[in-house]
Amino acid sequence: MRHLLVTILGLALVSGHSSPLAAQKVTTTPASFTFADRPAGTAGGPDRITSDGLGAYVNGMDGVTCVFFSSTGDARLDTTYSSNPLRVITYDPSQVISGPGPTASFVSTGSLDIEALAQMHVGDSKLTGAAFTTSIGQFHFLANEGGSYVTATRLDAHTWTITTDDPYQLGAGDVAVLVQTVKRQSYKTTYHMPFQVTVSCPTCVAPL
Repeated sequence: MRHLLVTILGLALVSGHSSPLAAQKVTTTPASFTFADRPAGTAGGPDRITSDGLGAYVNGMDGVTCVFFSSTGDARLDTTYSSNPLRVITYDPSQVISGPGPTASFVSTGSLDIEALAQMHVGDSKLTGAAFTTSIGQFHFLANEGGSYVTATRLDAHTWTITTDDPYQLGAGDVAVLVQTVKRQSYKTTYHMPFQVTVSCPTCVAPL
């Protein structure tokens, strides 16, 4: 691996000028997301966040948006753009660590955001943050919120693997924090929620 990097979440470093980030023009690049859906008995499995069984989530198909953002390098899968959503994500929150949250499996429209992938060089692996937005709240994979970061690896110019596994011993894990707001009160529940997803971007270019 050329670098082993740790993404520092929530910080924007601006040097040499005072131009606001909001003034920058944000563009998007189409992508696709494919969940590994690892069963019990396989390395890293069983996954507790999986697809709906209908294959890859592809930008512009079945009401799905999958893009990279030029401003941050973040990648997003969003199934809510259509007024009649055709794709969902499956969640199994049965492995509670602590807190009052639900334990029954459910499916939901929503989104997955993964931070700062586009800046990675080919061969890089690093810790980064991820968040799933669902009908019941958000599952955060963020160490500064009591969960775990995930491992991101750029396999080539167009492909990344994001996993709760920790193959390079960087400190990744499968602990997610579910943040819910009920009657203006915020509640947090921690779970073991392993998942693995491959992000593909055919027109992305890796930095040199």
